[in-house]
Amino acid sequence: MIRRLCGFMGAEAVFTELAGALQEEADLTFVATMVQVCVCVCVRAPAFVHMRVCVRACIFVHMHVCACT
Repeated sequence: MIRRLCGFMGAEAVFTELAGALQEEADLTFVATMVQVCVCVCVRAPAFVHMRVCVRACIFVHMHVCACT
């Protein structure tokens, strides 16, 4: 279902909306499960190459900023 939504709306839009919704969720078990599903979708689907590159870049920048402060 997530892959189909990404096909219609674009991966970044879907994952951004999903992340916003999960931030408000109180059930942390559900949140953890959804994050695992999203990671599996992103890692396996060739359509998400651009998104994986962006996430890697964000993680690198975040780690660099954290190391410098």
